Amino acid sequence: MGWGLQWFARKPEVKSREFWIFKLTDLSINTLFAEKKGEEEIKIGDQKYDAAKVRVSVPGWVSKFWGVHIWFRKEDGFYLKFKGANGPPGTPITTTELIQAP
Repeated sequence: MGWGLQWFARKPEVKSREFWIFKLTDLSINTLFAEKKGEEEIKIGDQKYDAAKVRVSVPGWVSKFWGVHIWFRKEDGFYLKFKGANGPPGTPITTTELIQAP
């Protein structure tokens, strides 16, 4: 999901976007909603990055129960960090972050 939203993070004029993902586990297509949540400086290791923060959720009222955050480097949309439940509500929070950016 993070890699497919790089273009979105680089476009300041686009504030939200509905998109689809294909799940190999059950061969289903799911609709998701991405919304920019601002910019912030994040630190990964010894490096600081100016990042665009994006919230990804399901569309509609169900978004109150599930959503994840993904951070992208502002200058080029490079994927930096993911934080959220990697499954249905109640799933433990997963955090992944880049070790070193190119």
